[in-house]
Amino acid sequence: MNFEKSSFKGLFHFIRYIEHIKLIEVDYGEAGIIDENADVVRIMSIHKSKGLEFPVVFVAGMAKGFNMRDTKKDLVADMDLGVGVKCIDLENRLKYDTLKRIVIADKMTKDCLGEELRVLYVALTRAKEKLIMTASMKKLGRRLQKALDKLPLTKDDRLLPFSMRLGAGSYFDWGLSAIAAHPAFEGACKKYELDTSSFDTYRDKEGCYPPLKITVLGDADLKEKMIVNDVLGNFRQKELEIGVESGFDAELAKRLKEKFDSKYAFENLKGLYTKTTVTELKKHLLEEMGEVFGKEAEFAQDTASEEEKQTPEMQADSGTERHAAPLKRLSGADRGTAYHRIMELLDEEIFGDEKLTAEAAELFDKVDPMAKGKSGADLDHISKKIYAWMKNLAEKKVIPEEYPGSVWSGDVTRFIGSPLGQRMAKAYREGRLMREKPFMMGIPASELDSRFPDRETVLIQGIIDAWFFEGDDIILMDYKTDKVDREEELSERYSIQLDYYKRALEAATGKKVKEIYIYSFKFGKDIELKIG
Repeated sequence: MNFEKSSFKGLFHFIRYIEHIKLIEVDYGEAGIIDENADVVRIMSIHKSKGLEFPVVFVAGMAKGFNMRDTKKDLVADMDLGVGVKCIDLENRLKYDTLKRIVIADKMTKDCLGEELRVLYVALTRAKEKLIMTASMKKLGRRLQKALDKLPLTKDDRLLPFSMRLGAGSYFDWGLSAIAAHPAFEGACKKYELDTSSFDTYRDKEGCYPPLKITVLGDADLKEKMIVNDVLGNFRQKELEIGVESGFDAELAKRLKEKFDSKYAFENLKGLYTKTTVTELKKHLLEEMGEVFGKEAEFAQDTASEEEKQTPEMQADSGTERHAAPLKRLSGADRGTAYHRIMELLDEEIFGDEKLTAEAAELFDKVDPMAKGKSGADLDHISKKIYAWMKNLAEKKVIPEEYPGSVWSGDVTRFIGSPLGQRMAKAYREGRLMREKPFMMGIPASELDSRFPDRETVLIQGIIDAWFFEGDDIILMDYKTDKVDREEELSERYSIQLDYYKRALEAATGKKVKEIYIYSFKFGKDIELKIG
């Protein structure tokens, strides 16, 4: 919708417009969306993985116990059975369980185990190729022996007995009872020298069981692997040392030297970007011309003068509202942005009011632009209207609430009364005014640096503050809030930027740019630039 409001048309300009939006308006708080089949490792809860599938799945922490604390409280509640509490004998200072609390707690336990079974089902059905389950615990041998002792004598069906399902304290208990029927379980038992004859009848012997590998690692196993790795590393180091001493491979050394000494064939293009902004380009060219763009240039950033530190009401009324509560104020580049936004929004209520603009023009020469906040009663009614208009925009959330307190309404009044402001207002009423329009154009890379070839093209992009047609010619203008001592400083600093704006406009419209102006809010006047 915003693109349709611009002067650019067609697919090419739309793509460039989207690239520009991504560059200057990207929201880094947006959640990243990764495709389900992306080559990444995901760590997520079992609930989060519901409905997804992955080639390899790790189900970790199988030995973590179920949370049954709610069933052990003195008071338990169930939607169907009601409330159950323990009985307290105050006389004998005793507390004992009641039948109702036991029944309710037992039902809660079954419900909890049922939910855990459903969660485990989700975890075990996420893998498409390989499922790896891990558990860590102390005294694994005892746990295995206890599992063997609880196994039924025969395996009549594939479903675990109800008592085994009800007595589980973790996913590991369910998993252990299930895999005990697999022949691979015998290897884990033999590691701890357990008697496996008691569950021979329980074991699967039909040969149709799925492939399963059980790995058991204890402290001794881990230490052994570490020692083996250290020994193999020492052997590898000796082999390398013997290889170096036994002979020198000149051919290999030559190839390596050529690779390490090789230089990038297009070293002269280092620092060449496919796209940049007018601001960065201007900074680069000014640095080449010897102008410092660092701390010495900070004075040029917009700062509020003492007179401008009045409240907005005092700005709009030079003497009637001295006790108005101050609003939030902006400074620096943010204040410059506020000025640009207000100038962009001057609408039918301001530019469209011919009587108001005519009054501002009559009073233009009577006002001292350097006397911020002291313009006298002559412009009070105009400044008041502009301030009220800004407050209305802030209330409608069109502009931030800080803007009316940061933009001096007298500055806007003086601009409207200036010859350039009058021409701009007339262009607005005739539908020939364009404001805050983005552009993009290609320039030869040699303009960035003489080292770069002419055949390489660099895209530059920017946003033009305002321009309008007078007949078949274009009037280009730019607003500046910089605090400088001389008008010439603005011309020197921004002539490069406006020259690129001129070239972009002429290339896009096929029309000639007749005049170029900088309007300085510091000096309250427009500064015409020479067109080369």
